[in-house]
Order: sequence, then structure tokens, then C-alpha cells
Amino acid sequence: MSFRHFVSAIVIFVAGFMISAVIDRETFHPSTRSLETMAAAQGSQAHSTSQRWEYRVVIKNNSTAARLNDKEVSAELNQLGEQGFEVWQVNQSGTNEKFQLAIVLRRPR
Repeated sequence: MSFRHFVSAIVIFVAGFMISAVIDRETFHPSTRSLETMAAAQGSQAHSTSQRWEYRVVIKNNSTAARLNDKEVSAELNQLGEQGFEVWQVNQSGTNEKFQLAIVLRRPR
């Protein structure tokens, strides 16, 4: 699998994960609550402290001598997803011959 295919797979994974998170949120299902009920609930809630997150960084390196194993990366990301982590940011640096992929994951504390 080429580098571009790997990056495309990661982008598709992240997009699917984000879409499923949005779909699963109760606030995005207007049929379950009326807008008035939601507004009243928000108005009565005390301002809480901001959300705290736990982060994990997965770094993968590649060179012409050592190919990046996408199945290994997928397995690691799936395992972290089962632990409640979500992909928050993906960064890539380098050239086609040698590059580094950094995937930042987070989960609520």
C-alpha cells in the first residue's frame, strides 16, 4: 500500500469516527427533546469547569528501507479507540523517502 493510500485511509477513519461521534450525541437528535426543553436545561445548569482531556501520541516513522505497516497502525488505533480515545489531530512531516506520522488521540478524563 502506498503512502498516499495510507494517508487516505487515516483521513477516512478520522472522518468516519467524527461523523459517528456527532450522530451519537443526544443533542443532535431534536426529535427526542424540544428546543424549549433544551434551552431550559442549559439555563438551569451551573457553569462547570472546562472539559479535561487525557492525550496519547502515536508516532510512526518510515524510510525506503522500512515500510510503514498500515495493519499494525490500524490495530493500534483500534485498540486505543476501544479504550475511549478518539483521533484528535494527525500531522505528517518529511519526504516520500523518509517521513514521520504523528497521530494525537484524546479521551475525556
